[in-house]
Amino acid sequence: FMPYVLTFNKSLIEKKIISICDYLDLKKNFDSFLNWILDLRKDLQIPHKLSDVIEKEKIDINKLSKMALEDPSTSTNPRKMKIDDMKILYEYSISGKLFL
Repeated sequence: FMPYVLTFNKSLIEKKIISICDYLDLKKNFDSFLNWILDLRKDLQIPHKLSDVIEKEKIDINKLSKMALEDPSTSTNPRKMKIDDMKILYEYSISGKLFL
């Protein structure tokens, strides 16, 4: 889910992400970090899409979105999250589309 959250929050976290690039010896831009995350996920054999793990028809976006919104860690997200934001994040994670 991390790449979806990163790209969703890009406008608010880009400067911080760029500073992390120094520690990872990456080009100093958001895309370098994002590609590093995508490559790491691939190396660890973590599927890119939620639908690669769960049949699309069995994914209850409404239920998952509500649960995610109620999770205490959601309050620390850089962007204030609403139920529709969560639904979009899940839709993107199912399709594999990033917020670019």
